[in-house]
Amino acid sequence: MTQSNNRVMVFGMDGATFDIMQPLLDAGRLPNLARLIARGASGTLDSSVPELSPPAWTSFMTGVTPGAHGVNDFFGPVEAGSYETRFFNASYRRRPPLWSLLSARGRRSCVLNVPFTFPPDPINGVMVSGMDTPSLESAFVHPPEFREELDRVTGGYRLERVERRLSRRAVGRYARSIEEITENRFRAAAHLLGRESWDLFVVVFESTDRAQHNFWKFRDPAHPEYNARDHARYGELVERAYEDLDRRLGELLALVPEDVTLCVMSDHGFGPLYKGVRLEHWLAREGYLRRAAAPRAPRPPALRERLGALLPEPARRLARALLGRRGGAALPPGLEAFAMAGTQVFPVGGYGNLVINLQGRQPQGVVPESEYEPLRARLIAALEGLRDPDTGARLIERVWRREEVYPHCLAQTPDIIIRWSPGYYCVGEQELGFLGIRPAPDALTTAHRWSGNHLPNGVLMLAGPDIVPGAGFDEAAIIDVAPTLMALLGEPVPSHMDGRVLTEALSADFLARHPPRTADYDLDIGETRPFSEAESACINERLKDLGYL
Repeated sequence: MTQSNNRVMVFGMDGATFDIMQPLLDAGRLPNLARLIARGASGTLDSSVPELSPPAWTSFMTGVTPGAHGVNDFFGPVEAGSYETRFFNASYRRRPPLWSLLSARGRRSCVLNVPFTFPPDPINGVMVSGMDTPSLESAFVHPPEFREELDRVTGGYRLERVERRLSRRAVGRYARSIEEITENRFRAAAHLLGRESWDLFVVVFESTDRAQHNFWKFRDPAHPEYNARDHARYGELVERAYEDLDRRLGELLALVPEDVTLCVMSDHGFGPLYKGVRLEHWLAREGYLRRAAAPRAPRPPALRERLGALLPEPARRLARALLGRRGGAALPPGLEAFAMAGTQVFPVGGYGNLVINLQGRQPQGVVPESEYEPLRARLIAALEGLRDPDTGARLIERVWRREEVYPHCLAQTPDIIIRWSPGYYCVGEQELGFLGIRPAPDALTTAHRWSGNHLPNGVLMLAGPDIVPGAGFDEAAIIDVAPTLMALLGEPVPSHMDGRVLTEALSADFLARHPPRTADYDLDIGETRPFSEAESACINERLKDLGYL
């Protein structure tokens, strides 16, 4: 078997969903995506569990589930049995990414702005890290000498700037910022397409995700914060983000030969978010979790924060980072708020997956091994029974034992895995405090900063000389993308991958010439490289700004 001469370009639209895309396609507002769908294969792409960008994009690049690659949230315990939490970055990834596998086969890649690729992999090609890049002072470009050129062609490469509290007067400013970041990434992508030779080209745009998180309420009459005045002014901001990326896609395709195989995809879908769920509060109320001290009631923004809102955003960000370091805020929200000697189970990360405080595993474990499975069973039944006190709707759509959803589990994988019902998402007690949200003391649900949130239904489109026009996918999952791209490039699929080759989208002629095959790859994963205190402070501020903390 020989390598295919195919080249593959991946155009990532973070958070894109056919729920938004299809009406725009029907109205003729996404002409480039419409042409792509007409000549290729398309369908829903099931996201990772959980449907968060860190595990999802890492599953895309590795072809394995979060149980195997280890990046299951924005932050969490990085060792089994540890109460210490860290922000995840690419060094915590325990399986090799697609571009490193291709480098080992002598192939060349360009990778731009894929979330959770910091520090950049030393690949055969060019890499610019994504949203987990701490700051512009970080070494986020490979090779390092490309940094000066990157700044020159983009007018200065930029990291995201986010309004932490999106007041009405800040909406237009933030929408412009999203567009400016998209333009910045587009310039970098267009330059690399014209400059580099490559077998794999990957670029991710995050504008669709950011617009839907923050602007969904302006387009959804069922949202509690919807009003006609804001709808008239801002009701098309989400749709405009899709239209903008459709235009960018067309401009990039003009720079690419027609025989290149194109993959358009998202890491997850999107839908409305109506309420936050106080999972930590519920665990404490039911006796599963004991707090180290009674939490202070969430307070309104401090005077210095209200005064700070008058400052330009760059000055606010600098002040927050400096004040955060002085106050020890460089680490993510940890487990020190819990009295572990009296705690049976505790949530980790921002999503709310649960860890059993097991004797012999955790330093202060209280649950005997004989009670591990009975406790999981009771918790699963209780969580699946949680209802919205106002509507009776289920708050949690599905709850799994970790081994039920992950074929392979690293030791630090949470014991209980949750999927929130559409319209609901976890909100932490610390988050309520710094956002100034003040629910009733025993309320189970409350307001949330976002008005839109992730759903599992992402998108996938493939088009090229070896793709069957009009084909659909048989339950395609995000872990299937990497093995499919390896097959399209004529390379053996790593035997450790959990995903499959989407042969239903590949032509019979291609499959006859390049039948999918597997092989063992022996790549050094490398040591984990935790963020420094200064880097953690930057990540802490950005995730707070984005709404993930």
